[in-house]
Amino acid sequence: QLMSITIPSLRGSALPEGSATADRIECSIRIVDLKSDVAAEHEFYLSRSCTLCNSLTGVNLSMTSLSIEILEQPTRYHRFRYEKEVSGGKLGGLLYGRSEKSCVRVRVSNIDPLMQKSVTVIGGTVSPDLYPHPFFMVGDDCRSGTFQLKKDTDSLGGKTEFEISLEKVSLVCVLLRPPDKLQEAVNRRLAINFNPFNKDLTSMSSMYTARNLKPLRLAFQIFVTDYNDVTAPTSAAVYSEEIYDYSKVTVPEIPTPLRALALELWRHLSDFPRLNHSILAIP
Repeated sequence: QLMSITIPSLRGSALPEGSATADRIECSIRIVDLKSDVAAEHEFYLSRSCTLCNSLTGVNLSMTSLSIEILEQPTRYHRFRYEKEVSGGKLGGLLYGRSEKSCVRVRVSNIDPLMQKSVTVIGGTVSPDLYPHPFFMVGDDCRSGTFQLKKDTDSLGGKTEFEISLEKVSLVCVLLRPPDKLQEAVNRRLAINFNPFNKDLTSMSSMYTARNLKPLRLAFQIFVTDYNDVTAPTSAAVYSEEIYDYSKVTVPEIPTPLRALALELWRHLSDFPRLNHSILAIP
């Protein structure tokens, strides 16, 4: 038998990044029986990240149709824990979602099991302008200060998406004294190399002070591993709304239901002048 493989895209222009098939190439294989001169042709898809395509086209794993979105935003206010509060495996306090009794939830979509052996979601803290942040995450599926969850595509049962719930995760702040503590935290963050929005990190060592550590955001990025066991980050990344320090909540920022409750209590107690002074003194 004589076999030939045709890869049209390698002879012409590459597919545009972001298109539905930007991360795979349509190919055809033609098998000819030399004795009977009967030919059979089959079409198939070849991952652009495989060794053959990489050597011929230079396309890398970052070209992907994967997408990631935050289904449940983190709470607007959170008390960031100190390192001593999370020692010995303790969490100190959980990071909740914005809805009542919820947690942060993320969804990964457009998975292609034919091309992707596994999908890893890495989450970490970033500044409001999306620079890597020295605060870190501890809890379930957390390593090196970030949330890391790996999913083998063959475990999805043919599905092309899955959801993640950060049920037992806490955010930990860094001490400002002694002064080198903050610098150590920044250096640890640089060593992780989690930079989903490709920020210039040359000035990060000096960009953080006690005044600009809060608020912050969470960011999540997808990493993929192909069937050659090559792992690389993708352009699929998302960031949350800002998370503020709970200790900085002021009266105008108290959630509306609590304000309504306070006003209702004031109406009931306003007939007792003796209590007015003490009520006004409540911070």
